[in-house]
Amino acid sequence: MNNLYPTYKLVRTAVSTYQGPNFLNKEMEALNTIDRLIHQGGLVANSKLSDACDIVITTTNTDFLKLKKTVDLSNLKLLIQPNSGHDNIPKSLVENATFPVIVGNPIRAQAVATYILEALIHHFCPITKRSTWDKSRKWDRDLIDSKKILLIGFGHIGQIVFNSLRPLNSNIYIYDPFKDYSHWPCNKFDALILCASLNPSSHHIINEQSLSHLLNPQALIINSARGPLIDEQALVRFLEANPLSYAYCDVFKNEPYDFQKLKHLTNICMTSHIAGVFNGINDSIINFEKQVIEKFIRFERNLEQFKEFYAHLLLQNRLVDNYLI
Repeated sequence: MNNLYPTYKLVRTAVSTYQGPNFLNKEMEALNTIDRLIHQGGLVANSKLSDACDIVITTTNTDFLKLKKTVDLSNLKLLIQPNSGHDNIPKSLVENATFPVIVGNPIRAQAVATYILEALIHHFCPITKRSTWDKSRKWDRDLIDSKKILLIGFGHIGQIVFNSLRPLNSNIYIYDPFKDYSHWPCNKFDALILCASLNPSSHHIINEQSLSHLLNPQALIINSARGPLIDEQALVRFLEANPLSYAYCDVFKNEPYDFQKLKHLTNICMTSHIAGVFNGINDSIINFEKQVIEKFIRFERNLEQFKEFYAHLLLQNRLVDNYLI
């Protein structure tokens, strides 16, 4: 084989349950159309590969300690995690990586933002189905514009949520110390929306003190980002003490989560980490992977140009102080 055009060996570590039993075959079929790419799916942790891998596709469930025992990361050329979450990727790996680490924030951003908007509008403006004409024509609702909203996190999802709500609400407060919105608010808010990534600075950012400091007793809380952003016990106590408050929780510290633990609460809606799931997500994941790999091969002689093209998705660019944002 001509050394000017090497063949790249790709391995996927695992798949998520929502992707279905045929995802790997569909992915392999699509990625095998990329010239010079060999795709090997279903890597089993701790197994030994005869050849070093060049490209690895991971998930938020990938155990990187086990992966390091399986794949020689020192020879890796590209790592793709087609998820918006990256808190399972060790900071030390990113710091020492000689290869780009690309995360897939755009894949689920619209879906998660839609989950947030649906929860917000349904809570404040529910539509009740009636079997007969209501002569009173009364509607017990407040407009979104009358609510003070706090948005924590102003990345891909936070910006979509903000831009979608801005025509409906002129009183949205943003807190994101990494995006020049670093002033911690002191208002009492009607809605709290979490869009932040999980790192040491955001772990339990919503706790006993911040709940009482930030929210009024009828506040709405939406978390479709990461479970540990909220101190669960503090949230439970807040919901118990304020029965007119409400929470939509799609993510939890330990998943799968036992919903029965909170069955005594009537003012919470729990979903199963589905905010980013939608019809067509498998195609979106595969298309993202294919585009990244094709771009990588195109720029293989100029890695800096590839990194510049994917600067907004390059995890090395999210190294701040002592952690990844």
